[in-house]
Amino acid sequence: MQALVLAFFVWGIVTKSIPVLVQELEAKHGPVFKFWFGGDIWVVLGDPDVARRLSLRFTLRPGLDYLKVLPHKELVLNNLGLAATSDMALWRVARKSYDSSLLIPASLAQYTPTMDRCVLRLANRLKQFAASGETVDMWRELVTMTLEVVGECAYGIDFHSVVDGRECSEEQQKLGKRLVEACRIVFQQGAIIEASRYVPAQLLFPVLGPLVRRVAAVFPDARYLKATLFRKLIHDVSEGLLADWKCNHLMGNANAGADSDRTTHDNPPSSDEATNSQSPSPQLSVADRSFLNSMMVGRDQPQPAAAKEGEKDGGKGGGKGAEEGRLAGKAAAGSEAGKGSETRGPLDDAEVVAQALTFILAGYETTANTLAFVIYLIAANPGAETRLLEEVDSFGRSKAITSNDLDKFPYVDAVVKELLRLHSPAGFTTRLSTEEVQALKKTIPTWGYKFAQQEAKISLVRLYRNFTFALAPGMPRTPKVKTAMTTGPDGGVPVVVHGRV
Repeated sequence: MQALVLAFFVWGIVTKSIPVLVQELEAKHGPVFKFWFGGDIWVVLGDPDVARRLSLRFTLRPGLDYLKVLPHKELVLNNLGLAATSDMALWRVARKSYDSSLLIPASLAQYTPTMDRCVLRLANRLKQFAASGETVDMWRELVTMTLEVVGECAYGIDFHSVVDGRECSEEQQKLGKRLVEACRIVFQQGAIIEASRYVPAQLLFPVLGPLVRRVAAVFPDARYLKATLFRKLIHDVSEGLLADWKCNHLMGNANAGADSDRTTHDNPPSSDEATNSQSPSPQLSVADRSFLNSMMVGRDQPQPAAAKEGEKDGGKGGGKGAEEGRLAGKAAAGSEAGKGSETRGPLDDAEVVAQALTFILAGYETTANTLAFVIYLIAANPGAETRLLEEVDSFGRSKAITSNDLDKFPYVDAVVKELLRLHSPAGFTTRLSTEEVQALKKTIPTWGYKFAQQEAKISLVRLYRNFTFALAPGMPRTPKVKTAMTTGPDGGVPVVVHGRV
């Protein structure tokens, strides 16, 4: 019977996506229900207040390796990110880095000019569509803009993903296009039906995950190859920029030895290693006001003993074998830390790269989906558009926007919050329960919000200062929705752009 239930659930995931399937099960079984999935018990909470309370109480995410079929290195790097780690000690250190860079008002304020600059580039690009009357897919335009925002905020560099006529090298332009495609593929394959054929097999037999991944590596299908290629591209860009940062600090700041004289906290890189390792482009370098720089500067403590043991096992020499050994050691250390270790040193190279990747992926399609839904629904509701334009105009259409000004747009804020209520880009979240709790009279057994809101508000104010948007002919008033890794508009948001006088 359990096997039949599992097969039914896997079929539902493949054909419908997890959020849609869970909503159907909730309608049948109520706001709290559980089911076996492989060797795990999943408890679904459909009540938002209870879910919010418990998500704050339990911060660890469960290891969901059976939802991904990736090469070992890519899987380990994925599981080192804040949103995926089951290592409490790592989670605490990573969360502290996010808090200091994204949640403190002074830190958040430093990203406002970057956000405004990137939206202005999109506005300049939209002028040609307003002049020609040509229909444009605003969702596709917005994802290129949000990639520029997270690229500049994460690394302090311009990926040139928005093509607006400004000068850039051919290499930078190609890199921007490839990064947009890489992020698109990663999110697209979040829908099991779009992923490798090995993913459903691994879902049916989760205990055989390591074997399934080995077979996939030897006999890959096209989707596995594409996912691996594009994930590697994003990782290589991050690792190359990290190497560039370390090289610059080695040569330009003799007093920064504690931060730059190591590859994994105790191995000094040579200049050749730093410059030739994986640098994505000689024009790209990490800026001082960036998320990556903040994390690197903050590394001033010894590495945790558990991770060092992993390095011993893998060897401390250079080359692919040593690197994989260090990553394997980190994975083993993470499984132990998740069992209760509360202390450790700062993030090492792989963990820094993992957080930067989480920053990019978390801020890329989610914000674009939010903005696309807002533009769609505002275009379908003239009264709401009138109120929004009145608020934007009352502030001043040529006045510079600072983070302190965002409180002056209460209707814009209400629009964003209402959209998140109607079409949240994150359809569900997971937590690992570490103790029994009561939820709606049932027992559950043991087993970057502010940044995105600031970006969304600045984008809406800047865009509606200059344009209004009309849905393309034949588009329904209510958007169709699709869910993969995030929830977004199905078929994009085709609109006609009208310039404002």
